[in-house]
Amino acid sequence: MDVGHEAILRVFLAEAEESFLDLEEALIRLESYPDDEEALGTLFRRVHSLKGDASSLGFERVTAFAHAMENVLDRLRSHALFVGRELVTVLLRCIDELRRMVPAAPSGGDVVSEEGKALLDQLAAMLGGGALDLPEAEARQQGVAPTYRPGGQARTLRVDVEKLDRMLGLVGEIIVARNRMGRALASEEGREGTREGTLEMAREGAPGRSEMAQSQEETDRLFTELRSTIMQARMVPIGHTFRGYTRAVRDLAGKAGKIARLKIEGQEVEVDTRIVEQIRDPLTHMIGNAIGHGIEPPAARVAAGKDPCGRIVLRARHAHGAIVVEVADDGAGLDRGKILEQARALGLVGEGAEPPDEELFQCVFHPGFSTAQAITTSAGRGVGMDVVRRNVEAVRGSVSIESRAREGCTITLRLPLTLAIIEGFTVGVGTERYVLPLDAIQECIDLPERERENCERRGVINLRGRPLPYLRLRALLRVGGAAPVRESVVVVEHEGKQVGLVVDELEGKSQMVIKPLGPLLQGLPGLSGSTILEDGEVALILDVGGVCRLALQEGAHGGLGPHGNSGALGAHGAHGALGAHEARELPHGVARRPRMSVPPTGRT
Repeated sequence: MDVGHEAILRVFLAEAEESFLDLEEALIRLESYPDDEEALGTLFRRVHSLKGDASSLGFERVTAFAHAMENVLDRLRSHALFVGRELVTVLLRCIDELRRMVPAAPSGGDVVSEEGKALLDQLAAMLGGGALDLPEAEARQQGVAPTYRPGGQARTLRVDVEKLDRMLGLVGEIIVARNRMGRALASEEGREGTREGTLEMAREGAPGRSEMAQSQEETDRLFTELRSTIMQARMVPIGHTFRGYTRAVRDLAGKAGKIARLKIEGQEVEVDTRIVEQIRDPLTHMIGNAIGHGIEPPAARVAAGKDPCGRIVLRARHAHGAIVVEVADDGAGLDRGKILEQARALGLVGEGAEPPDEELFQCVFHPGFSTAQAITTSAGRGVGMDVVRRNVEAVRGSVSIESRAREGCTITLRLPLTLAIIEGFTVGVGTERYVLPLDAIQECIDLPERERENCERRGVINLRGRPLPYLRLRALLRVGGAAPVRESVVVVEHEGKQVGLVVDELEGKSQMVIKPLGPLLQGLPGLSGSTILEDGEVALILDVGGVCRLALQEGAHGGLGPHGNSGALGAHGAHGALGAHEARELPHGVARRPRMSVPPTGRT
């Protein structure tokens, strides 16, 4: 297969999947509004276009199947057939069959399945038993050289995300080179400030300070532009992912004896493609819970004065440098009384305590929170919600719940704009340096002198009249090194509560390129990635939520994390823990570069 034909096939497959989403949305809309001529027109145009494209590429079985669907849609358009749930269901299953056949067509594997043959029989029955064979004129087209020319091909190029990731890795090396240049420029500025230095630079023919400064500024500008361009290439509209749930909502509701439709808002919002991949499962789970345990049966909704058809809204928006994704339903909402009862039974809430809704609803994310009869009057809504929280936190996000009894529930995911770049805050812990996500930090304070005399791993200090529990990262991560003269507390938020992380040094903030962890460190709790600091040293990026959970596990396992083996992280340091294999994944010369001290910044 030549390169040109291969490119045509890639575009055809991508456009076919887009057509399937359009077809599903139009069919489901037509089911709710049978007189919607626009939806019917979309159906006919999409199927007709798919049939023509498949025919020009020589995919005769796909062509024949699409032609059978087109015949039925033509009858709908002429009002010889009428829209009903059964017809819509059959056509949706036909889309499933095409979705299976189309990717297999280039290799000749687009054979109609037994289920597909049964669907063709059903379509034929709707047409009064007429034959659904491929028309002779179209059959003669088979074997003709493909003439398919997708629109916009010349201005669109599909790029493997892995290639973009490698490009961002190179950006990391540019950061190191840029900072070396900056230090060299600063050194030359010092030389130029003396008479001897000026004469020496003149004899050497070295460029003057002004020229070097201009070169540095130009390098900075080009670097910023390069990084922005690569980041933009990683962004995709979230609407494509959202639209995939339109069909799921309709089908899941039908299986549960309910009626529900999906409304999408903000589908034009662009998100890093890696984040889209990571939130698919959480979204699927939350939508399934909303249908199964939030949306009421039609009779119950009518009795409550609601539309018998439930509504689920998927919306996305930008807010304060982050992406906010909401899953909202107009169902029964959370049952506060039953959640409180279950939380007390599990020891999550003390007897007699009446926590606010925001704090109480966080209990549904607790592992093992039994929801069989604990959340809504219909059933358990929180099954697996701890997994949702973990998946969201894995991408440096957070999740919260709002609910009103009998009005519905909204689950909000707050996600970073990208997984490739982080605004990080570097801290020194013993002989090592770590990075904390800046958006997780609330403030930094000095550890009181009396607490520095306390060698325990944990403690509590007074923060403006409120108790602040803290834990020492040096002890938690088992990092060596001389005892510090002073210690600082980095105040972070975990599950709605403030926690202090005690460190030896505060070094300052900067924007960093995130590198994935190698096999040795991948999956260890408390870590979310690695990065190259401005001086070229490798540092591990800590996951705040994971670190806090790690501290809780410590007492149970006698170590850090499952079986107490995470302590090796601090014992060997970032370079030692990366090992030879992971070091090869880092930019040349980085893994073995000696540490350079960076003066700490001011304290908040």
